[in-house]
Amino acid sequence: MGLKFNDLLMEETPVMQKAIKRLPPSLSYARNFRILTAHQLSLTQQILPPEKALKPEEDDHYLIPYILEAEKEAFEKAELDNIEVKSS
Repeated sequence: MGLKFNDLLMEETPVMQKAIKRLPPSLSYARNFRILTAHQLSLTQQILPPEKALKPEEDDHYLIPYILEAEKEAFEKAELDNIEVKSS
């Protein structure tokens, strides 16, 4: 139930926004639940019980494939937007 590393990545960039939108509903729901739980614990000044804490081997980088795909598309778009056509 604890936060995963990818939950802490800054999501204010267009690439991250696109990657988060592409998450399957189950991953998106789980991510939002972990973040809301962390906020609630912070507001109430409580600590997550050890039995609910995330183990290092459970921390998968679920968002990385979506980030890489969105970055690739952004790079391709930038290349196409800046293409120069020379007439002969």
